[in-house]
Amino acid sequence: MKLRMIATGLTLALCATSALAQEASPQEKPEQPQQKGETPVTLIMGAKAPNLSVDTWVKGDEVKTLERGKIYVVQFWATWSDPSRDAIPRLTELQAQYKDAGVRILGISCSTFRGETEERVRSYVESAGDEMAYSVGFDADLSMDKAWMKAANARGLPAAFIVDREGFVAYVGNPFDMEETLARVVAGTFDVQREVEMKARRATAESKAQPILDIARNAAAESDWPLVVEQIDKVIEIDPEVMGDWAVTRIQISLTRLGDSKASYAYARRAIETYISDNPDALNSLSWMILTNPDVGQRDLDVALMAGLRANELTVGKNASVLDTLARAYFDRGELDEAVRYAEQAVELADEKEKPGYQMRLEEYKAAAEGEG
Repeated sequence: MKLRMIATGLTLALCATSALAQEASPQEKPEQPQQKGETPVTLIMGAKAPNLSVDTWVKGDEVKTLERGKIYVVQFWATWSDPSRDAIPRLTELQAQYKDAGVRILGISCSTFRGETEERVRSYVESAGDEMAYSVGFDADLSMDKAWMKAANARGLPAAFIVDREGFVAYVGNPFDMEETLARVVAGTFDVQREVEMKARRATAESKAQPILDIARNAAAESDWPLVVEQIDKVIEIDPEVMGDWAVTRIQISLTRLGDSKASYAYARRAIETYISDNPDALNSLSWMILTNPDVGQRDLDVALMAGLRANELTVGKNASVLDTLARAYFDRGELDEAVRYAEQAVELADEKEKPGYQMRLEEYKAAAEGEG
């Protein structure tokens, strides 16, 4: 999914606690919100993954335990859930893509999910055939539901858990949003404990940033953009490593509101090497903003490419959105063969919702390359 800045006035990024925004992926609610007295949330990123306790394996080999050295995606779903069904083709692709890397995808449906039954699951899986080419289990006694879904307070379907090679939970959330993390876990570049530390630091920093952002919001309402930039600098200074993504908002304001291209791109280069050097979302957003924002007067294609290449390095070439951005950067630079190459990779990795837009751009780049030839 393409990350973009929320760039209208500066109710822009300042209306949110983060400088970046992303469309929420679809989920359905299988049950009612947690009531007082229920089990507290214990299954979070960095926790040791629970044991598997699956009553019946409807498809694929029986998986009795999470083996050390392998990576697992434990994905909860239901036959009646549209988002669950929509995720199946991509999960099948991911299983094929990462099979040789020791990744096992396990689809688990539970009897508590609106009266789900083993017969219904079995019928659905049989009708899906090769479209559902990964192991599928049914949790009749609700032990999996209790140990995973309820322990994580996961209330939407589908829900996915990535378990790394050491048996720690690296991701809890929607399977539509897990691919970057999965690629990094496979590549060995995802440090679970560091991610936990960074999450805690960000929560602390965001709390400290709120009074400063209030000043920035008021300044934006008065179109006092120099004061807004000054406040964003203060936000970044709270903890540059975790608040550095605000640099993208700062660059956008400088380019589109202050019109200072030279200083903006000098700052952007520094940000790519420091504040956002390890943040693929921020790098991708910066590159895309430079390439496509209609209010950017002068586009520095070298900076856009620099950000895109670093984002692709961090996502080990497995993020369709980053590849799509990189293709656009090469296209705008007139490097058409490279544009086509990266656009083809983006289309190959894209989910069904994104694929039409990526395919359209690929055809545009191919036509330009053929015309040049």
